[in-house]
Amino acid sequence: MKIGHVCIVSRDFQRQPKRPLLSSLEKALHDQESALKKAGCYNVFSAVIADVSMAREAFEETAKHLKENDTLVVCRLDQLVQSLPQLLEVQSRLEKKGVYLQSLSENMD
Repeated sequence: MKIGHVCIVSRDFQRQPKRPLLSSLEKALHDQESALKKAGCYNVFSAVIADVSMAREAFEETAKHLKENDTLVVCRLDQLVQSLPQLLEVQSRLEKKGVYLQSLSENMD
């Protein structure tokens, strides 16, 4: 089963004239959730966080729902990890659990 993960850092969204911050966040969240569902995700776990340091907690919440032979799907890898060592660590952890990783933007399966 494909499980989607969206993690948006709210500080990445600047207020734009005539457009409230909340609607920008909601649109970004909606667009990514839609992309993951279009990619075949059965469930999509979403989080809007204040700082990138909280991304790990958001991933841990999604990871609780992953089972063997599931595929974790993200729109972009930077929503999952912030560095190559973190990517390698997460990939290794998912492999041990029998879970695959797919990124829609980086064409990674």
